[in-house]
Amino acid sequence: MPNRDPLTFETALLMTQALLTIGERPYWPPGAINAVAEDLVRWCQGAIIDRLAWSPEAQAQWLITEAREQWDEWKGTRALHALFLAKFRPGNKPLEHRVFRGRVDPTCSVCGDTGFQIVEVSGVSAARQCVCKQSPPLDPGPQKENEMDFKSPAISDLATRKSMK
Repeated sequence: MPNRDPLTFETALLMTQALLTIGERPYWPPGAINAVAEDLVRWCQGAIIDRLAWSPEAQAQWLITEAREQWDEWKGTRALHALFLAKFRPGNKPLEHRVFRGRVDPTCSVCGDTGFQIVEVSGVSAARQCVCKQSPPLDPGPQKENEMDFKSPAISDLATRKSMK
């Protein structure tokens, strides 16, 4: 699990110095480096993206590296923020809200990140792919909740076991 400590201004300030290498020595007015460091502290709160936890420091390091490798000249704070948002989309909860005692809360409240939702059709439980589509379905299952394909091995096995009771 990555470090969940907040990004400090001092660390952000050191990282931000690397932005001075973009282009041919852009002019940075006094206080500009400090302002970008403050932006990093504000933007980089930690996140979970594609089930991978990013610490605030890892987010900031990714952003600085990405800007240095993609840009031929300094494009400004708005472009830096857009680059950040392209990777760390809004809607992802900050890491500190998602982690409790070493466990990561699921992103999907319907399936708990399993990719499958348990449904009951005519008294038989079955699984169908969740709307979040986090993992591929093992068996497409019934097309509608009231239609069951008893030829499906999973459904057939469940129905057989239920009738044997």
